Amino acid sequence: MMSKKILMIMMMMNLLVVNSCHKQVTDFDNFKKIVSNADECSFEGFNNHHPFVDDEHVYIEFTKFDGSCTLWFIECIKPSTLLIEYDLQLIEGRFKLVLINPKNQVEKIVDSKEEGVFSTNMFIGKYRIKIIGENASGEIDVIITPGSNLKVEWNRDDPAEN
Repeated sequence: MMSKKILMIMMMMNLLVVNSCHKQVTDFDNFKKIVSNADECSFEGFNNHHPFVDDEHVYIEFTKFDGSCTLWFIECIKPSTLLIEYDLQLIEGRFKLVLINPKNQVEKIVDSKEEGVFSTNMFIGKYRIKIIGENASGEIDVIITPGSNLKVEWNRDDPAEN
């Protein structure tokens, strides 16, 4: 009888260990959430309580960012090139800037503390540039230079209100 109790306790402990070691997929890694047209994000600690965003430039300084937020919508009328300059200063957490093409394929632009230039050839269709964060703090500065056949519109929804 005692050995059955010990065996049951050991089986329960193994089950708890296996469940606690199972890696959960967060929104940061969740493909469906990333490509979704719906934005679900929360910001805390904006510099001057608002980011700077326009049709070709965004600068956001934040103490905490979680979720997924669309920065720009881009429509490609004829094949063209998009140039993106970025400077990400990540203090903690996880953060990435991505380009989502018309087929919902996700291309990472930047996901670590770095600065650089990203260039991509675009084909006819609608694209989005999004930021995705998980307990992230830092700042990001992005300037896009669209080719002549690209219509760019920044997301007019204020991410501070999400």
